[in-house]
This record gives sequence, structure tokens and C-alpha cells, in this order.
Amino acid sequence: MFARWKTAAQFAAFALAWLGLSAVPAHAGGNQPFDVTLTGYVVEASGKSMPLAKDVVLKEHDIVFSGKLAWFSTADLAGAVSFDAVGTKFAVAQDAVLRLAVGVRGGDLADLSKTARTFCDASRHNMAKGLANLATGGILSLGARLRSDTQVCLVDKDANGDFDSAFVIGTKKAEDRHLVAIEPVRYVPRTLTPIDGDSVLEVEYLDGGALTGPKFWLNMRVKGEKFQFAALHMFQLRGFSFRTRVPITQSIKPTKLPTTFLFGAASLTVKKIDPVTRAATVDLLTDFRLDGFVIEPTPQTIYIFY
Repeated sequence: MFARWKTAAQFAAFALAWLGLSAVPAHAGGNQPFDVTLTGYVVEASGKSMPLAKDVVLKEHDIVFSGKLAWFSTADLAGAVSFDAVGTKFAVAQDAVLRLAVGVRGGDLADLSKTARTFCDASRHNMAKGLANLATGGILSLGARLRSDTQVCLVDKDANGDFDSAFVIGTKKAEDRHLVAIEPVRYVPRTLTPIDGDSVLEVEYLDGGALTGPKFWLNMRVKGEKFQFAALHMFQLRGFSFRTRVPITQSIKPTKLPTTFLFGAASLTVKKIDPVTRAATVDLLTDFRLDGFVIEPTPQTIYIFY
């Protein structure tokens, strides 16, 4: 898989460069809340797409392409991590998925060396239940210091292969936004870590009915959780390709056929739409190969009433 690169690290650096990111995270500090930009995902062929062929007829809700997902860059822990911060105890299991951060901001992170490495637990921790239990014991201060959802990040300050510090995303007070020393624990970086469970990227055909018209829709699920997004920014990890923006929905215009649609490496050509059944006749050209992507979130609309 890494024939063109001697190490997985070289492979990761090449791919990150195409995404406009850096393997060395940018650090920004001050008293601002902690925040991170994590590396993205990879989709590869799963064997569950429709077979490549000409004149394939698509009906409502047909899944045309289906690819399995992987984390782009992660770290394996040699042991579990636990530490005290913000008046409570935090723990990271040895088998936790730790994703590489390519941008870290807030707190005292500006003091980190440019070679420092930060990985964050892919799972967020819901503190609400714990806060409820603490409240029954008369301890209410924790709720004023932490949001209900928190995320733990581990830092290798001198890039020697040991995590030696940690910070918690979700702190409310400036005095809590600082690195915490932890017992050093060894880690091993990994590239292309498969995501367990129902973790897929799909291209679905929707005939649209008489009002909206036919379209293709991207479905993304990670461990069964459905993601909402505006678009994916995709590029191929094998060979040369530009990064392309793939919106979550692509409409088919029956008056402008044939038209070729691209979903990263996957592609098809729509030849005609049946005016009665709204079925689409297509040529399936290529399947997913090995596409890296980052998610463009759905814009948030804020309503102000006055």
C-alpha cells in the first residue's frame, strides 16, 4: 500500500500536504478555549458497490457506491492514561482511538514546540450524568467549570514517542486552560486505521418525485452514527489528484444528459432519466479506491427574534 513511501509517516505527510494541512500542528494560545483540527477520514472499496457496467438502471434508494471508512492518522497506546484536571479525574483506555491533531488552539498551547505531537480521543465524554451524581452530594462547582461534553487530548511535547501531557476540551474558565503533566506512556503512530462497526460512505440514488427531480445523495455513517455535512473535500491517496469538493447532494438535469458525476475516485455517467418511472440509466465507470477527505460542516443558521 505504501510502495511510493518508505514509511507510514512519509505517506501521511504527503497526504496531509494535499489536504492543505501539515503533519506538524499549528499552535495558538492565550486564554481562549482549547480547540483542535483533527485529520480526516479515508474511504476505500468495500466490495459492496454495484458492479461496474454499462446501461445500469437505478431506482429510488439504490446504493450505487459503498465504501468502508478508516481514520487517516491515529496512535496506539502502550497503556491506559489517567490524570486529574479541572477538579475531576479523566481516563483514556488503552484501546481508545486517538486521532492526530493538525491544529491546536487555546490555553497555553502557544508554548508548545513546533515539533510537538497532539492526538485526541475520537470519543467525546458526556459529563452530564457524572454532574448529576455529584450534585446529589452537594458538589456543584464542576458544572461551572466544564461543558457537558468534553474531549481529552494527549501531547508528546518533545516528539520522543511518549505522551507526557494532556488537556481537556470543554473547560469554561481561563484558569483551567493549561496542560497537565501525566505519567509518560508510549504510543505508536498508525496510518489508515479501519473504523469498526457500520462505518461507510455511500452514494444513493433518489428519483426526487415530480417536485425536486432526481439526484445523488452522500450518506456517511461512523459506527452507525449518521453525519450531516455540506460537502466532502476529497483527494486520491494513490497517484496524482487535485482536492475536489463533493457536495452532499448533486442534482441530475434531464435536459443536460449525458453527464458524468464524480465522488472522489468513484464515477458514473447518467445517460437518461425515464420520464414516467424516474429511473436513471447510467454507466458505472469506477469505484472508490483510496480517497482521503475532510468534512465541510453544514452552515448554522441563527434566528434572532425581536
